[in-house]
Amino acid sequence: MGRTCEICRRHSDLHSVVVAAHFGIGPIRSLIHRLKYDKLADLAEILGSILVSAALRNGLRDFVVVPVPLARQREKARGFNQSELLAKYLSNKLNVAFVKMLRRNRNTASQTKLTREQRLLNIKNAFVVQRSAVGDNILLIDDVITTGATLEECAKVLKQAGAQKVSALVVARG
Repeated sequence: MGRTCEICRRHSDLHSVVVAAHFGIGPIRSLIHRLKYDKLADLAEILGSILVSAALRNGLRDFVVVPVPLARQREKARGFNQSELLAKYLSNKLNVAFVKMLRRNRNTASQTKLTREQRLLNIKNAFVVQRSAVGDNILLIDDVITTGATLEECAKVLKQAGAQKVSALVVARG
């Protein structure tokens, strides 16, 4: 399983990160871009099936599925949150709870062209927990991880809200 190394774990609230595929190999990049930018929500099923396989392969179980929230402006423009579609698919196929536990409390700039340091500042304090996470094992779902800044910030607030363990499962590494 994609466990966070012991040195990194000292500075991270993430227990593990599992990456299902590489962004640059095969059609993954195209599928993710078409899902997000061409608004082809049906592609979430294909990408979701990749997440299901990765979850089973890596022994991920006994968790609550939580999507990474999208900035309100982007979700409104797109008509959906791709992470939420992926999380719902995974939840349904693995018969585990799906909870929209996080919300963004402010819009942030797109992370795509920012450096790691800029990403960390951009996303800092951008999330709030909407319900108790006490004792929960949480599996954060997102489409792409680049520096991990977004997942780290989500994990931080979930741990502060009492989550026992926070792991992440993403479709691809950018």
